[in-house]
Amino acid sequence: MFNGNHVCAIAAMAAISMISFTACSDENSDITNVPEESELSSSSTPSVEAESSSSELVLSSSSAPSSSSEESSSSSEEDPSESELTEADVKCGAIKPNPVDGDECSYKDDDGYLRNFMYVHDAWWESKVDSTFGMCPTNAINSRLYKKSGADYYYCAWGKWFRAVMVPQQFTDPRKEGLSDEEYDVLDLPKNASVGDRAEGALERCVNGASLIVRERFDYGVVRVETQASAYCVAENHYRYRSNGTWTLETDEDLQNDSRFQEIECTEGNLGAEYELGDGKIYRCENVSVTDFCNKNTCKYSWKPGAVVVDVRYKRSTLASPTEACNESNDGEKVTIDAGPIVSGDLPCYKRLLDYQCKYDSENSSGKWEVVGEKNVSFYD
Repeated sequence: MFNGNHVCAIAAMAAISMISFTACSDENSDITNVPEESELSSSSTPSVEAESSSSELVLSSSSAPSSSSEESSSSSEEDPSESELTEADVKCGAIKPNPVDGDECSYKDDDGYLRNFMYVHDAWWESKVDSTFGMCPTNAINSRLYKKSGADYYYCAWGKWFRAVMVPQQFTDPRKEGLSDEEYDVLDLPKNASVGDRAEGALERCVNGASLIVRERFDYGVVRVETQASAYCVAENHYRYRSNGTWTLETDEDLQNDSRFQEIECTEGNLGAEYELGDGKIYRCENVSVTDFCNKNTCKYSWKPGAVVVDVRYKRSTLASPTEACNESNDGEKVTIDAGPIVSGDLPCYKRLLDYQCKYDSENSSGKWEVVGEKNVSFYD
């Protein structure tokens, strides 16, 4: 049987690139540009995930196989959905008939073992139980599952709880109280806009433990990746300003008709042009080196236009850092900060550890923590 590291190694080989890539005032009480419910439900939004760095992994239910043609042609009195129900669906459905995200369910299976489930993204998912925070699904990150302990927030990832470096602002913004997600999302949309303008909603999805790519340099045939953040937040939704004077959710058609989001074809004629592809990254057409051939002693390179990642779109980003202030008393002190899991393929294979040192400037009477080292250790240790 494979252990966690074996599985990670296989996942990394299958997906060679690492995943790159938080009281309402009277002024806001009269919201005139909230999308109609039908518009919100029918519009689709672009994916801006990295995760590295996930962005967040999309959960797909493997516990509900599709029924065969024989089953679908059986007696019309039989409910076809019954053949797709799992034990968790049946037993948790009896405990929580109308579940919502975050609901918990526990029961003993036929062998007498206690099994724990949490309802996430319209399905029940096997979970581990933490004595402090409770259940955490073992299969992925739930971007909406944050819990507070003392002054810190913690997030759930693959059955474990980690201190969150960044938290979606809807968890900490007092304006959210009493508002639905849809109402809160449009609070900061510009009042003055032109038809076709694009804007981000207020709801955020945050990624913790991410190695965020900010630039890929092609240096004599070698891709050199520069990273700058261990946590970042992106907008949950994007909106477009319509001819009737309202903002509504961005659609696939909006993206298809926007030249910035088209597939990049880099030529000599568009060198320097920048594009967004809806994945949260900005690409620029540059001349990049390409390896023609190599022998024992040398390699020959040529140059041609290619798309290079030059930036990423995020609302907020930061490095995980010590919470203690850097001052004269702890000048020179070194600490190691756990920046969270790094994902390869769809599994957490490593934890990112950042080594900080306090450096105090006596002349200016100021101190700051600086990263002096970084290493990745097994997520399963």
